[in-house]
Amino acid sequence: MKTRLATLLLATAALACTVDNNASIQVVALCAPPEETCGTEGGCGTYLASQPYVYLEGGTNFLELFVEMTNQLADNSDPSAGRLNTNDAYLEKYRLSYRSAFFSYSNFDFPASGILRAESTSAPVVRLIPEAISAPMSAAMTNAGVTTGLVEVELTVTGHYASGDSFEVGGVTFPVDVHNDAFPGYTCPNATDTITYVCPNVAQTAAYTCTPAAAP
Repeated sequence: MKTRLATLLLATAALACTVDNNASIQVVALCAPPEETCGTEGGCGTYLASQPYVYLEGGTNFLELFVEMTNQLADNSDPSAGRLNTNDAYLEKYRLSYRSAFFSYSNFDFPASGILRAESTSAPVVRLIPEAISAPMSAAMTNAGVTTGLVEVELTVTGHYASGDSFEVGGVTFPVDVHNDAFPGYTCPNATDTITYVCPNVAQTAAYTCTPAAAP
């Protein structure tokens, strides 16, 4: 059994997948999809080293990836004074905008959830191209007569701290290679292998496991 990372190795990828952001909440990078267990402890185990891709499957598929985020605020609790920590960050929305030669859309809000603790790093799964965007994007590609194109996905994260203060971190852009043709499937060493694990979603950049067929 072997787990592989399905990506398109493009020359611009490493630069495209990490960002520099000095706000209190920092969007750090796209994670390489984790192998074996589709979840993360803390931040990325490994950063995504290539530009992500997705096949829209006629507008029925979506793209989601693990995105590393850091809360740079200190835990300001003081048990001796009875003061609770007010710097934990509660994620509320991912605001998404799209730019390409064939499709543009601004300020699509997708619900977020989870807590980013003070002085901690986490990597929640973010649906960068939800189904509600996949369908019109696929239609736009069909109308433009293109089957493959580069889409810039801009991510803004909004929420509030335990203090009640709100935050908005963004303008972080990730280029995505979008396909509107048929997904050819993942590649395994042997034609008889069965894919038994895909993370985080099919027909996109993902980790997957090829399991050999049982011996006769």
